[in-house]
Amino acid sequence: MESTDGLILAFDYGARRIGLAVGDGKGISVRPLTTLAANKGLPQKDEVQQLMRAYHPTRLVVGLPLAGGDAVEASRHGAQCLAMWLRKHFALPVEMCDESYSSVISPKANRDAHSASVILRDWLDQQQLA
Repeated sequence: MESTDGLILAFDYGARRIGLAVGDGKGISVRPLTTLAANKGLPQKDEVQQLMRAYHPTRLVVGLPLAGGDAVEASRHGAQCLAMWLRKHFALPVEMCDESYSSVISPKANRDAHSASVILRDWLDQQQLA
């Protein structure tokens, strides 16, 4: 496992919206950041580049829906495509984390970014257990 020092950006995939959260690799601080519009499941590259310049993350985490069977297959595929797109354009480590039910426990206001923060918190908790 690589070091989790530095900031981490987390992405909650959606075909129309992608929520983002930021946190430190030690898990001290995780917070919702913003929601980006998506076109066919991908954000505008320049918007993501602005976030990369502002936060200088050392790693990215993308939520991967695992629960829900066939109903989430399209979202699962979309999240995997987003992860590949991020790897290609930003040359950072990209981790996948089960995001099942992250939207259910997030408040309605700014739900996508809050869901991304749940994904990041879950990923950080998993790293501490490993």
